[in-house]
Amino acid sequence: MKTPSAALREALRVLGPSDVLLVPTYCHAETEDNLEHYLHWASKSGHKSYHLFTCDTLCALVADCGFAVEERVVLEIGEERQKRSLNLGYVVARKPA
Repeated sequence: MKTPSAALREALRVLGPSDVLLVPTYCHAETEDNLEHYLHWASKSGHKSYHLFTCDTLCALVADCGFAVEERVVLEIGEERQKRSLNLGYVVARKPA
């Protein structure tokens, strides 16, 4: 997504006071090894990412768009054959009261 901040601001506008925002995304920059692996794969496959998040930078983006971050989790998804893993970040947030 080119402009995740625009999507987050729209979510802030339409969510009700008791609604929860869940933001899952790959956090390719969570570790140097993951970032190096992703950049190598992307250069070969032609895959385009507009943002290379860590879970911290994803949380900062969500907060900068007006949400209160309540929880963050990084899941490591293993690729056993390649002995690599991907990091998937989940951010749980709400509109401030």
